Amino acid sequence: MPLGPQSYVSPTEIALLLAVPTSKAEFLSTVGHSDWLGKYFDSDLEPVVRDKALESHWAEEYSPFVAEPLQTLCNLALSLNVEVRKQAVLSDLEQCSAAKNVVILFAHWKGPEVLAEDFIQPIDRSRFLERLVNDTNGSALVSWLLGALGSGKMPSASIINDLLTRVFHRGSREMSLREALMKSLSTPLSSLTSQDAITVLETTLTQMARRRDELNRLFQGLLKPGNRLELSDRLYSKEEIEAAIDPSFEGILDLTVCTSTTLADYIASQRRYRVRTVQFPTAQDLFWNARCISETLHLVANGNPYIVSRLTASRVVEDALRQVMH
Repeated sequence: MPLGPQSYVSPTEIALLLAVPTSKAEFLSTVGHSDWLGKYFDSDLEPVVRDKALESHWAEEYSPFVAEPLQTLCNLALSLNVEVRKQAVLSDLEQCSAAKNVVILFAHWKGPEVLAEDFIQPIDRSRFLERLVNDTNGSALVSWLLGALGSGKMPSASIINDLLTRVFHRGSREMSLREALMKSLSTPLSSLTSQDAITVLETTLTQMARRRDELNRLFQGLLKPGNRLELSDRLYSKEEIEAAIDPSFEGILDLTVCTSTTLADYIASQRRYRVRTVQFPTAQDLFWNARCISETLHLVANGNPYIVSRLTASRVVEDALRQVMH
């Protein structure tokens, strides 16, 4: 039977999975290929200069605001007999969902936005257009992208080169390929297919995630996919994450992840809502989330239900944050 808001679990029934670095060694070995940590890594710098910059990022930003709070959380969790797995990968999710009633995951969610670094080099605009022209689904999104290239209707392959001489415009300013793809995530689509007709029932985030999935399909090999959860080994789709959760799991999946709504909603719907999720529609601060989970574990250890403890801890941390800001 699925765990309800008043269901009690002991700390020994909880697993804490961390898919973000908690030590300097992990940080330095991960930063060069991590999507989330890429903001700290400048491949254009000379190695000596880059290493010095990474040392600075670690000491001034990552260590005090991410690594240290998470280390403190891990020490508390271990003292309460919560299972802790650092550098978590997909197999950790599989194993812990099979053995525990609550799984808490700290990880990075790569959202639907199309970033400059998502384009696989070298960028060839003609290949993007070819994918659109040759797509057989004929969705409203494909039609809109073709129209943004200046055609207004599905062109034949014979006029691709002519279309490539046109430019995107937004007002009087040229629109880049990235801007066009970003705009396609949220722009109203005037020519609706039956699939797109449900957009009136969607939140903006859900619509963007759905359309990003379509861009992932259209431009596979040209564009790094969005809507992915980054574990310590690589990025995973929501389908892969859901499939990794043990079939018998009917507990609580606490997704302490930025904008985790897309992933959480998919898991809940696929499991017919037998899995209770803790999810967030916005970006999350790991410093405050570490404090929130610490407070939650304290409350659970004192005999309080997990969901009630989680809500109480959130209010406590929010009050503390307001006091700091004032």
